[in-house]
Amino acid sequence: MFYIILLQCLGVAPVFSMTAVTKDLLTPLVEYGEGCGYMSCPIMGENVLNVHVVPSTHAELGYTRTFYQHFTGYDDIYDHSKVNMKNILDAVITALWAHEERKFTFSDMPYFFHWWKNRDMTVKRMIYQLLRQGRLYFVGGGWSMSDEATTSYHAIIDHFTYNLRKINATFLDCGRPLVTWQADVYGHSKEFASLMAQMGFDGHFINPISYEDELSRMKSKSLEFIWRGSDDLGCIGP
Repeated sequence: MFYIILLQCLGVAPVFSMTAVTKDLLTPLVEYGEGCGYMSCPIMGENVLNVHVVPSTHAELGYTRTFYQHFTGYDDIYDHSKVNMKNILDAVITALWAHEERKFTFSDMPYFFHWWKNRDMTVKRMIYQLLRQGRLYFVGGGWSMSDEATTSYHAIIDHFTYNLRKINATFLDCGRPLVTWQADVYGHSKEFASLMAQMGFDGHFINPISYEDELSRMKSKSLEFIWRGSDDLGCIGP
């Protein structure tokens, strides 16, 4: 379960050049019903309970295994890892391509870019189409899912700057993450929420929170809330 903190929306301007052909491949064909970002949101039904199911995945960038062990699924020739990001990405793209109603949310960008650089142009064109149709969606935006307790704000700003520029240079607006994705960190801080608001994200998805806080928010129906992370900056946005 994730918890949503609404933040302000700001733009991320293009910073690198791109060929005209690639720009065309990443531009939604509005006349054919394509649209990314909020334009791809499903129409909500009236007088019904709208349930949002968000297929997604998460893998560590280290922890008990190295990056390449998580990516390939091998520790050595004898030991297999339960995590294989290459197979996950291959399977996800195949499943999305097979059914136009399917969508997927992805946050582990180092794995994606490592996978991406070894794909041929046929697969890359498939990714371009999935992005411009809003069926493959990037969240988080940083090079990693930052720890919120011990990480310096310099490091947080640097790795978000690096990866957001990389996403923008590769996929333009349709690749731009609109929300953060702190899905597996040991606690959450108001300073981190404040940084995310200042970076222009619209929402801050967090998990886990304390069990008592979760129960209280479920009873009060306040799992979605405004988090004013900075006493100095005040409320950002309306």
